[in-house]
Amino acid sequence: QSVVWRPTSGTIHTMPVGANEAAQDSFIASVPNGTVTNPSIIVFPAGNTWTRANSINLPSGRNHIIFWGYGAKINNTRTSTSGNNTRDAIIKFSGESSPVHHIKLLGFEIAGSHVNAGTSNAYGYDNGIGIVLSGTTQDIEVADNHVHHTFSDSFEIYGDESELQHALRINLHHNLLAYA
Repeated sequence: QSVVWRPTSGTIHTMPVGANEAAQDSFIASVPNGTVTNPSIIVFPAGNTWTRANSINLPSGRNHIIFWGYGAKINNTRTSTSGNNTRDAIIKFSGESSPVHHIKLLGFEIAGSHVNAGTSNAYGYDNGIGIVLSGTTQDIEVADNHVHHTFSDSFEIYGDESELQHALRINLHHNLLAYA
C-alpha cells in the first residue's frame, strides 16, 4: 500500500476532479498568492488525471504557490508541428514581465504525447517541452516529478541574458526525466 503525502501547512486549494482545461486554468488563476508562512497549495488529488492540449501557465507576478501532485497525472494531448518553435510547454512558470518566486512543483507524472520519443523518428522542436521556467524565476523547486514522452526537452530554463541573470535559487531534484 502506497502512502500519499499531504501538505502539513499552508492554505489548501483542491483542484476539482474532472475539471476541463478551461476550468483548470480558471481555478489556478483564482488561487491567491501565498506568503512565506502560509503558502497557497494547489492539490491535484491522487489517482486522477488532468488532460490538457495547452500549457498550465503560471503568469508573471505569482509567488508562494505550491503545485502538489503526488499520485496525480497531467496528460498532454498536443502534437508537434514541424518547424513550430514556440517554446511551449506542458507546465510553464513565466517571470517575463515581473518575477515569479517561491513556487514549487511537486510529485506529478507529466506525460507528453510524443509516441516516437527516444527513437530515430523523434523530432519536435521546442513546442512540447515538459516544464519551462522563463524570465525572472527565483526560489523555484521542482521535485519528485516523472516527465516523459515530451517532444523536446523534459526541462528548460529560458530567457534573455538580462532575465537569466536574475534566475536564482532554482532547485531541481529527484525528478525522473524519460522518453518512455
